[in-house]
This record gives sequence, structure tokens and C-alpha cells, in this order.
Amino acid sequence: MMKSLREHLLVPIDDLAGQRVQLVYAPNEHLQMLPFAFSHLRMTVYCLLSFLSCGTLLIISVWYPVIFTRIARVALPYSSLSDADVMLIHVHGDGVRAHWVECRVHHPVPDNGDYRTKVPWVWFEFKKQRYVYDYERGEFRRYLATIRQKLSKLQKHSDAGLDEHVVKTRRELFGANRITIDKPSVLELLFIKIAHPFYVFQIFSIVIWLLQSYTKYAIVILSMSVASLGYEVYSEVSNNNRLRSLVLSDRHFEVLRSSRTLRVHETELVPGDIAFVSEGPVCADILLLSGGCTADEASLTGEAIPVNKESAVGTDWITDIMAREKFKASFLHTGSTVTRVFNNDKVCKGVVINTGFSTGKGELFRSILFPKPITFEFERDSYRYLAILWIVAIAAFIKQLVAGFHVGTPFVATLVTSLSLITVAVPPALPLVLTSGIGFSMHRLHQRGIFCIDSQRVNSCGQLSCFCFDKTGTLTKEHLSFVGVVSTNHISSTEQVLDTTHSLEIMSGIRLAMATCHGLSEHRGVVHGYPLEIEMFKATHYSMDCCPDSSNAGYSAIVTSTDLKATRYGIIKQFAFDAAYQRSSVVVEEIATSKRFVFVKGSPEAMSAISVTTPPDLKQKTLSYSSDGYYCIGFGMKELDSNIPINVNNREEVERAVKFEGLALFKNELKPEAKRMLDALYVADIDVRVITGDNALTAVHACRELEMKMKRKMAVVDVDEHTGSTVFMSVDDVKKSDVGQWSSFNLNNMNIVLAEYDLAITGAALDKLQYDYGTDTVHKIIQQTPVFARVRPQQKSWIVEQLISLGFVVGMCGDGTNDCGALKAAHVGLALSSAEASIVAPFTSKAKAITDVPVLIREGRCALATSFLGFKYMVLYPIIQLGMASVLAQIGVWAGVDIQLSDMQYFWDDLAIVLALAVCMLYTSPSKSLSNEKPPSTLFSLEVVASIIGHIVIFAVFFALAFVLMTREKEWYCSINDWFAYMKNGDVSAGSNCAVFKAYNLEKMQFSYEDTVVWLFVHLQYIVAAVALNVKNPFRLPFYSNRIFTIVLIEELVVNLWLLLDSSNAVNDIFQLLPIPVSFRWKLLGLFVGELVVCVSWELIATRVLPKWRRQRQ
Repeated sequence: MMKSLREHLLVPIDDLAGQRVQLVYAPNEHLQMLPFAFSHLRMTVYCLLSFLSCGTLLIISVWYPVIFTRIARVALPYSSLSDADVMLIHVHGDGVRAHWVECRVHHPVPDNGDYRTKVPWVWFEFKKQRYVYDYERGEFRRYLATIRQKLSKLQKHSDAGLDEHVVKTRRELFGANRITIDKPSVLELLFIKIAHPFYVFQIFSIVIWLLQSYTKYAIVILSMSVASLGYEVYSEVSNNNRLRSLVLSDRHFEVLRSSRTLRVHETELVPGDIAFVSEGPVCADILLLSGGCTADEASLTGEAIPVNKESAVGTDWITDIMAREKFKASFLHTGSTVTRVFNNDKVCKGVVINTGFSTGKGELFRSILFPKPITFEFERDSYRYLAILWIVAIAAFIKQLVAGFHVGTPFVATLVTSLSLITVAVPPALPLVLTSGIGFSMHRLHQRGIFCIDSQRVNSCGQLSCFCFDKTGTLTKEHLSFVGVVSTNHISSTEQVLDTTHSLEIMSGIRLAMATCHGLSEHRGVVHGYPLEIEMFKATHYSMDCCPDSSNAGYSAIVTSTDLKATRYGIIKQFAFDAAYQRSSVVVEEIATSKRFVFVKGSPEAMSAISVTTPPDLKQKTLSYSSDGYYCIGFGMKELDSNIPINVNNREEVERAVKFEGLALFKNELKPEAKRMLDALYVADIDVRVITGDNALTAVHACRELEMKMKRKMAVVDVDEHTGSTVFMSVDDVKKSDVGQWSSFNLNNMNIVLAEYDLAITGAALDKLQYDYGTDTVHKIIQQTPVFARVRPQQKSWIVEQLISLGFVVGMCGDGTNDCGALKAAHVGLALSSAEASIVAPFTSKAKAITDVPVLIREGRCALATSFLGFKYMVLYPIIQLGMASVLAQIGVWAGVDIQLSDMQYFWDDLAIVLALAVCMLYTSPSKSLSNEKPPSTLFSLEVVASIIGHIVIFAVFFALAFVLMTREKEWYCSINDWFAYMKNGDVSAGSNCAVFKAYNLEKMQFSYEDTVVWLFVHLQYIVAAVALNVKNPFRLPFYSNRIFTIVLIEELVVNLWLLLDSSNAVNDIFQLLPIPVSFRWKLLGLFVGELVVCVSWELIATRVLPKWRRQRQ
């Protein structure tokens, strides 16, 4: 299941004079491909249709690229794949959500001097890798820029290199050795952004407003849209430039070609090239064939730890996977830096294994450029709400058209007025409001030292239900501390572990093994390497010299004891740690006596497999130490007989039949803040999982120290090394040799085990269970597995994906390259690293602090609650405004005239009240602590829907009450019908109340009591909604802590209440108002206060009481 899919080898169909290398194929990354051919006629038709539709077809083609291809290209039958000019690739999704891209197919034309077979080479590039047409299979297949060849053959040709013809052929096959990230065209990017439905609608709205002379608000929205577009384009270009700077390189290499040394640019390297290794960045994946060097792999691990690299030895097939895993100590990764080349009789050179996007670094950047799509529920639900608003808008549009026809308004004026109702029903400022809330959250995170490269993931932080952690370096300190050793004699005894301060008590054999069997290097008197090995070396009190003089040139390093004897040992041969063998070894010579020794270091299981003197209870003892949180490393040794020849380059021969010497014990201390952080997550009702490459028992011990929520009984599930079946054992039985036995774990007893235990399962067991019982059974097991141990990097991301498929919203926190896949796969990935993990993860902690996890969740919950708040407000706003406009229009229809809100009334409501309050209310900070309450997961949740519908009903009721109060005012109220009868027909029976209209120019019906009362009262609803929606939220601080919003709210309240109560008529002409009595104004104020109380009460019921009632029923 977890095996890499790179190892699919096929011989290519065509060949250049028999020189084309074998290609390594990989599975295709698309869902479907369709062939098309160029057509000038159809392209002309497409351009004509785009012109006739005023660009509408062009914009739709941006949304759905498949439309462009279908219209502008000629579809070919699938049998004509090789004749296609372009391929239409189905990337992901289905139906209207399907994502398609068009890829140009290349049909290289041979030069006159080329001798080629008759079969053409047809290929295209998709996701930065090439696909070639396989004539035998009749399909395109993805191939990698890599080689597959025997190491012995590579070594044989290392003195000659490739000939020029082969180099030319491979350059054609694989392209240039570069990780190219295309620089976006600002104009093209700007057009794509403008073509987004939100911006298209904003442009439409601005045009309508300008036609209605609603200029002020149109200019404001236009300015904000331009600023927003500019920021989006700037951010995308900046992010692109940042990525491009990470792959920017301009270096020359010396290579062997046709037995000649040439100096070539890095882009000219091809797989199979023999390159001389020099100090500086590594620009391709290279396997050392001779010599040695020290490489800084900080870009891979995040730690500036120089690692010694030596030449590869053997006859195995070399592939990308084999080179990375079996020849790890000889493999130079793209992106690492060679800090020193060893000066000895062998020139340091290697063979180029991978180039371009087929390198490890290239694959990393491919995952960044083409991430796995994640559906964001909030975005999906927002489109559904907008669809509902669009239905309302279309209904209002049709109604207004019909009303205009009955009133007799000119058609163009009626059309523009009707279209303006659509801009009312679907607020163009909605995207601005929603992005502002996310922007405020990202700004606060940035101030806390948490950087975000994907703004959509901020809301996902608020929906997290499960958080996964790497253990070493994340929950625990980065480095292991050396505790001491246990010799063979003490393994079966009850004696205590020897303390490291008494280093002389360490047996001489183990001490020398600890001093020599490692991957450390020395430079200017300072020892460099992995902290674990440095700790171990320091405990021996030996010194090391990695640069011996010419008289000792046969040794790669010399170690010297610091006792009175000052014994010197030279390191002849080192075999680096191999994941397949789980051990490393070294051949050492005592310089004074020429005695040679072999020291082997590795896991106790690996040492037991090659040792001739393994203690009988070694496995039980190591399990016991592991259950106490210790890491165990076994040591073995043997003295070589000078009379028996041995090949020191043959690893199996060197490591065979050693004597087991003892164990070295290490401890990985927990970070002091880890428990406090986990406690905060448990308070927030978040499930916690640990996914680690460490031993299962050690991981369980750490989890128990952290008091993770697990059953009291924990069982380890692993694969039996003898039978290959899955087995389990209780963690608490490990120390009890009389009961500590492994039992079978299968379908027969699985339910019983799961009922009694929570599990700590190994990666091998997961693979086996998946193979034997399938995904459903594995999902059942995963749900009761808080600890995943001994998992490979690919398995980490697979486990995260399975948790997601189980319905969890998953977060992942890790600190190394081995966490990159999981960080990318999770909804929310937080990298505690400055290396590649920080490029892949949506979030990066600058302080590399695990305490940033609760901060991220608090901010995410606040951002999600803020998004719901902003969305609810922007949904209520158009409904309130559309209610005003529709009621006034209907009154006008009954009277046979056209009544509308004035431009100034619209402008005051849209800009001075709604936009100001909507943006400012989003600035409220998150609550100071996490709680077990969670924000709604969808816009269609009970509390959101109930809140919106309740406020709409309350608005309608109080709106109607205000109207009823107005119609009962006999002393001054004159309806539009009475005015019409009074002014046009001379009907004095309408009453003297209508005489007031004689003072106004009423040709365009700009003044009416209906408009005055409706606007003065109803626009206060925006303030009511703002107060009610902000009254209380467990995920945000109280609204009054947001000083900006509080000040703006008070100002809005004071100014608008003054407009309501002012009897001086100072602003009547500005806002198209008629004078009304003070007594009625106070009645409207009473209605306002009553509506405020009712709305606040309903919001508390909808968001606080109803969710609790629903949870109780569930």
C-alpha cells in the first residue's frame, strides 16, 4: 500500500540510434484525457462569439477552460491520441466542479543529421513532468527524469562518462535540469482575478450605479475593489517570487563526457552524467561513486548538521528509491550543500540520478504548485446562500419590471431601476467584508510569529476536531540525552544503569565502539553531526581528528583516548546507518599494534540477528527499557584475525558473527510546555493523536507522561517477525516476563481487544491489516488508535488522509522533512521548522513553539465565528434594504407613480453605516482561552439559519408596526394616493394634511411620508443587527474590547438617533425627508428600542440556547 509507485520500468518504444536510455515510468496523475487538434476556423468562431457576447464567453472560459477547448479546437477520437495538438486533461472534481487544463502536445521534428527510428517521439508536460505516447499501449504515460542501472556498470563507466550523443538524447528526453516556476504575467493574473464571479458582479453593480448617477458609492466600491485586486495580485506575485528565489541557482559543474572533463552549466546536467563534486550547492540528486565529502542537509532536516558522505559500494540496481534508502550515506540531495570535499587519493565524483522536478526537491515543489484540492465548507455554503439571494434578486427584478410597465415609466429607466434591485439583493461588498475578517486574523497571527501562506486554511483552524503530532522534536525536545550503558553481564541482572559521569566504568569495548561507530565529522577542533552521536561521543572522552596528515592517509579519521596511554585508532571503513539493516558499522585499526576491530551499532533486534552471543532475554529487557521511555542502541564487536583475509568493502562479511557487547540508553525529555498545550486541546474537545517513527513503547510512555486521553489499558499491535502475522501485547505486561507474550490480532478477537484496549500500532501492522482486511477494518482500528509508531513519512500522510476520510477536520504539527507530506495532507499544517516543512505547511511557527497550536485554534475559531458574523450581517443588510425598496415601489405601483430611495439615502446606508460597521466588527480579537464549545461547521447549521430567519421575521414585524403607526397618524399623515388625488385631481376631500406638498417640487416624486418614515426607522435596523450579532460569542472577546468597533457603533448610534429625533429639518433636503412631528419620532424611537431588545434576546436564544438543546437531544 505504502510502496512508492516510481518503480515501474519499461523499455521505451523509440530509440535514437539505440542510445535512448530505459525510461522509469510512474502512474499517471490525471483522471481523464481527451485529444484535440488545432483549428483556425474554430478559433475564429470563438473570437467572434467572444466579441458578440461582449467578452462574456471569454469570462466563462476562465471559469470553465473546457468550454474554450470544446469551441476553439477539433475533438479527435481517442484512437488518434498520437495525432493530437493539445490534450484536455481532467485533473479533479466532477460535474460543474470538474477542473480541466489544456496541455500542448510536442511532435519534435528530427534534424537532418539525426538518425532516428521511424516511430516518432510524442509528448506533453503536465504538472511539470512529461508524458510520452506509448505506441504499444496506445496511451500517454508519465516518465521520470531518472535512471535505472546497475551500480557495477556505473562504476565501470565512471572514468569515461557519457558520450555527447547520449547526452543530447537524454537532454531531449528529460529536458533541462531546472526546477522552473513560471513567473506570472501581471496582466494575465489581473484578468483572471477580474473574471472571478464576485468581481464581475462588482463591475456590473458599478455600471448600474453610474447609470443611476449613484456616483459616490460606485467610486468608493470601485476604489476598494481596485485596492483589493491590487493586494491580491501583489500577494500572489510576491509568493511566486519567494518560491522562485528558493529554487534560483546559477552554478557550473565539471563533468566527464567521452573521457574528457568539461565545465557545464547546472541546467545541462542529465541523468547518468558523471559529475565532479565540489563545495557549494548540489543541483541534482547525485550518488557518490568515489571519494567522500561532508554535506549540510539543513534544507532537508531543518538542522544545520553536516553529514559525512562516502562512495557507494556494491552491484545492486540503482534507482531513485534504492539510492535514497540503501545508499543513504552516499546520496547527495538536491538543495543540500557540500561544505567540504575530503582530500585523499580518490577524486570525489558521482553519477546524476535525478534531475529537475524528478529530484526530491522537485517533488516537494510540485506538491506546492499542485496541491491536493480541499473543499472548504464555508466557501461552498456561501455560494449556496448567494444562490438564494440571486433568486430573491431575480424575483425583485421581474416584479419591478412589471411595476414599471404598469406605471408607464420609460423602458430603459425601468430596466436600470430593476437591475439596481439585483445589486441591492446581492451585496457587492460581501467579498471585501469576508476577506477583511480573514486578513485581520492573519495579521494577528503574524504578530504572534505564526506565518500563513494559505488564507483559506485560517477558517479550517476553527473547525479542527483532531490534531496529530510528531513526537521527537515536537512534543519532546529536539535532542536525545545520553543516560548510560548496560553491558551484557548486567542485562539479565537488576543492577542500575551506569551513570554517564562515570565514563571510565563503561566497558572498553563499548566505549571504543561509541567513539568510532558514528557519522560525526570534525572541523577546526569542533565535532559536528547528529546530537545523539555527539552526546555519545562526548561520554567516551575521546578526541577525533578528521583531517589526518599524509602519513595516516589510509584512515578517514583518527580517534585518541584521553587517558595516560593516549591510544590512537584509525577508522578504515565506515558503513552508514541503513534503514533496511537498522544498523551501521565501522572497521577500526589500533595504530600502534595494527590490530583491527569491527564495531557494529544498531537496533537491538538488528544486533541480535548478527550476534553470536545474544543474551536470551535481550528482547524482553529492551522492551522493558522502551516502556520506561528509554531508547536502546545495541553494540557488537569482533577482532579481525590478521591471518584470515576479509573484504572490508563487503558489508555482510564485515558485520557477520559479532559478539554482543551491551546497550546504550538515551532519553528524550518532554518539552515542559507540551502537557499544558495538550490540556488546552482537551478542554477544546479536540482529539489528539501521535504519529511518530519512534518505538511504540517509548511513544506510549511519553503519551502517558503527557496524560493523553487514552484507556488505562494500552496494547501494542505489531507484525510478528517470524510468522508475519499481526500480534498484540498489553503495554503493562511488557515488564512481566512470565505474562509478557504476544497474542494474535485478527478478525476473531479484534472487537474484544478494541473493547478492552486503546492501541499503539506500528506502520508495518497498518500495512498488514490493510492488505488482509481492507480499508473498513483499518478505519475501525484507526478510530481507537491514539499512537501510530514506526511509521514512514509516506504513511504519516496516509494516516492523516484516513482520519480525514473518517470525517475529522485534521491538524498536523511537525518539525522535519519527514512530516512534509502529512503537513500538506492535513486541513491545517503547522511547521516548527525553517526548512522545507515551512514551505509546504500552510502555517509556520517562527519561534518553533508547540504552544502556537492553541493560539492557532483560538484564532481559527475566532476567524470562523467572525466569518459567520460577517456573512450573516451581509445577508441581513440586502434583505433589509430590499424590503425598504420593494415596499416603496409597491406603494408607488398602487398610486401609479415611481417611488424610490434617494441616492443620498442609499449612500448613507451603504457606506456610512453598513460598510463601516461590517468591517469594524470583524476586528474583534479571539477569546483568551479555548472552551469545549465549537463554532458551527456550516452556514446551514441550526444556529446560523435560526438567527437569520429570526432577525428577518423580527425586522418584518417591526417594519409593519412602524407602518401601522404612521397610517394611524390622522393629524399630519397624507398617503401618496391622497396626495395624488389632492394635487392632480383637485380632490379636497383628501384633507388638509396634503397641503404640505405644495412647498416641494414633486415632478419626480422625491418626497413622501412613506419614504421618510421607512428610511428614518428601517435604516436603524442595520445598527440593531450589528449590536445583536455582536452581543456575545464564546470564541471572540466582548465586542466592547474592540475599541474601533465600539467607537464607530456609538458614533453611528448618536448620529442616526439625531436624524430620527431632529425636528429642525436641517437635513431634510439632503436625505429627501418630509417634516414629521416630534411625538411620532419618539414613537419610532420606542419601536427601535423594543426591536433592539427582541433582536438581542433572539440572537442569544439562536446561538446559545438552541445549540445546547440540540446537543442534549443528541
